[in-house]
Amino acid sequence: MFLRKMNSHISNMKVHGFIISGFNFTFNGVEYPTVVSIAASDLSDYDQQGILCAIIVVNPQNDQQHFNMIYSETNGLRAGKHNGDFYDFFGIDTNNSQENHFGRLIGSIGISMNEAISPIYTGIFPAKVKAAIRDNAANSDPENPNKKYCIGIRLNPQNQFGVYGQRSEFNTEKTHKMRPDLFALYANDSRISFLYSENPDQEKTDSEIVLNFNQNQANMRNRP
Repeated sequence: MFLRKMNSHISNMKVHGFIISGFNFTFNGVEYPTVVSIAASDLSDYDQQGILCAIIVVNPQNDQQHFNMIYSETNGLRAGKHNGDFYDFFGIDTNNSQENHFGRLIGSIGISMNEAISPIYTGIFPAKVKAAIRDNAANSDPENPNKKYCIGIRLNPQNQFGVYGQRSEFNTEKTHKMRPDLFALYANDSRISFLYSENPDQEKTDSEIVLNFNQNQANMRNRP
């Protein structure tokens, strides 16, 4: 199945350097927060040739329960890996023979998704979609996925030879997903890492983070 608006959205993400997005779609009268990702970690379980994106559908009653899907050029929309029961997740009555054909149901979900998604990336998400993106991004952190709130940036320390420490791949992807505009400012300087907290009250805006970092750097230079 070719999803025209989905294809357009993914192309627009790539043009502007974004690796994650999201939207709500309605199926069988239920609205599902949904994440669209082209990040390496979300595609790592699959043969990536021809794959356009991973789609993570969130259970609106339990945000820790997901149904993973893959959208590819060759096979269209299909179920991904690490899923529970498809029919249970989407509340489908398997006793109804008209609703029991898996391929037809996937097609119906694809149509609903394509109707709901914007053909362009806007960066504006409903609250539950924003929370789902934040959770997905936090899972890129193997040390503490509960640290979801960006509080600052730092210049990594130098070793005994004067070589700066490098930003980890996890920190890079997490920030690229969660704070794309902030990440874009420092993407090419791998000496800089992004700092996170578990406390939402400590979260800073991009402008606050940049101002604090610049002030700290100026103070360091002015030390006797």
